[in-house]
Amino acid sequence: MSGILVTQEIIDIQGVVQLTPLTIGLAAVETAAMATTNPLVAVYRVWADENCYFRVNTAVGGTAASVATGMVLYANQPISLVLRQGDVVNVITVLAASGTFRRMLLNRQE
Repeated sequence: MSGILVTQEIIDIQGVVQLTPLTIGLAAVETAAMATTNPLVAVYRVWADENCYFRVNTAVGGTAASVATGMVLYANQPISLVLRQGDVVNVITVLAASGTFRRMLLNRQE
């Protein structure tokens, strides 16, 4: 054996549904602020069906996502992301005229 262990991320989504999807395009758009009904700080799974740039702002109307200000999220490649109450996710597609950005809460207190 090489000594390299294969690992797999385990997530618990029992009873959890996606938050309202965000239609994205060549102009930056943003989610509503994360509601106070969500945990103060939580891990979310985020993904999009088109390559896009995104950034997390602390209020509505913050800096727009772009190649210079955001992080790339490749199509159909979900990542885990920490979001806090009041955070706003700003998203813009790289090339596509439209697509969808989605979020789902992963961790929560029982």
